Amino acid sequence: MTKRILTVIMAIGMAFAVLLCGSGCKEKNVNYYTLPDVAVGDTFEITLDVHGSGMYEWQYTISEKTGIEYVKRDFIFPNNDPNIIGGGTILYVFKAAKVGNYSIKCSAKIPWEPKTPPIENRVYRIKVVE
Repeated sequence: MTKRILTVIMAIGMAFAVLLCGSGCKEKNVNYYTLPDVAVGDTFEITLDVHGSGMYEWQYTISEKTGIEYVKRDFIFPNNDPNIIGGGTILYVFKAAKVGNYSIKCSAKIPWEPKTPPIENRVYRIKVVE
């Protein structure tokens, strides 16, 4: 009897896991964006708002580093005024290097606390064409 109840509980738990995940679990707290196609050799930008006082820092990872190259990162002050504290925009510039489909994941995290999860994740999908 106990074994049968345990089996039913496990089956219900697995059913809930399938319902919650669907056909492929997506990471929590992630927003997905599709960027316009870009030609090999061209550059493109990703802009990200700074969170709060700047304690959270945007970090990026590229799905396949051979197809997309990092060019630079700039900080744009709020209203272009360096005297305003807090806020602003991070501007990443990348270069398309190889034909293919790629994704760039940007995560807002506290850099000195590696075990703390990001407060926001964004995944940018991009297609590089000839």
